Amino acid sequence: RTKFGHMVKNCPLNKKSNESNITEEGEQDKRGNEGIALSSTSTNKGTNDQWFIDSGATKHMTFQRNIKNDYKKYEEPSKIYLGDNRVIKAYGEGKVNLEYCSNTLKGKFLENEMLVRTRVLFIPEIKKNLLSVPAMTQMEAEVIFDDEKCYIIKNGKTINIGHLLESKLYVVNTQPDYVNITTTKVPTLREWHCRYGHLNFGYINKLAQGNLVTGMKYTKGETSQECEACTRAKMHRIPVPKQSSNRTTQPLELIHSDVCGPMNTDSIGGSKYILTFTDDYTR
Repeated sequence: RTKFGHMVKNCPLNKKSNESNITEEGEQDKRGNEGIALSSTSTNKGTNDQWFIDSGATKHMTFQRNIKNDYKKYEEPSKIYLGDNRVIKAYGEGKVNLEYCSNTLKGKFLENEMLVRTRVLFIPEIKKNLLSVPAMTQMEAEVIFDDEKCYIIKNGKTINIGHLLESKLYVVNTQPDYVNITTTKVPTLREWHCRYGHLNFGYINKLAQGNLVTGMKYTKGETSQECEACTRAKMHRIPVPKQSSNRTTQPLELIHSDVCGPMNTDSIGGSKYILTFTDDYTR
């Protein structure tokens, strides 16, 4: 039946139909096989190492397919419900190790903390990586918000601090353990030794293990190595004698000979080689 005097989007018939669909999908969510996300509706896409704190998300979510650990593709996509009643799909899940960058807090250096994010959903349609507050609290972490920052606390230790953006979202910067399209090679201990101007290997270990610098990683288990440049630099040459010592006592006792050629251009006499004889005593 056709009705006039209103726009299509405000049609009461369509509204009833939409309400019916939403209720039906909501019943599926009650069966426990779906999820909810709120912050992902923003149009600005976040970077790979940015994770946005979402108190409305029921699970951790990422738009990146290159989840490293235990990725499992769903036989059928799982539905995710957004705050604006849109429905998007998750195509798989896996575990992501998020290593929180060490920062200084009240003059003290914090040790790197690693939290294993179980069941991180892969959802290509979202614009940001989402950290679920309920999922973090289930891992015995505490999340505290204030006007400008968000503190993630575990075992009584602040392991990361999120900052409030102009978009009114809290974001934390992490070092996600992803498989990149181009493999990043971890520098060796010797490479760090050269980069730091041939610094002592013991000091390099102290810098890395004490978290005194940011982003310094090398292959674990490496020991100090010999550096050819350092060895040469520490060598000393025998000083040149002020007076030469004679090895011979009479002419023709020792003759030095050398040959050069063939030459590209012949001599006037047609020769291609030069042969020299030098007497050691009379030279």
